[in-house]
Amino acid sequence: MASRTSVELQELQQSFISTLISSIATQSGGNQLHTALNTYATNSLAYHVRAALSAPLASDGLASTLLFHKDPSIVRAHVHHCKITYF
Repeated sequence: MASRTSVELQELQQSFISTLISSIATQSGGNQLHTALNTYATNSLAYHVRAALSAPLASDGLASTLLFHKDPSIVRAHVHHCKITYF
């Protein structure tokens, strides 16, 4: 990882978040995998989000995906993170 550029590391974080969020969408609610993924996304994803998003958030597609997600708990977690980091 040390040999990667900052852009490459940011792209890896973006890929991780996109994969996680799309996995949540494809899992049926209530099963153990969906619950685990959703818990991670709402409680432990802040580090990855911080490394993945770029200001201005209005032009960051991943930010839009997180802020307009159909799961309100994911939206709340990332709105809170964005208020702390970008405002």
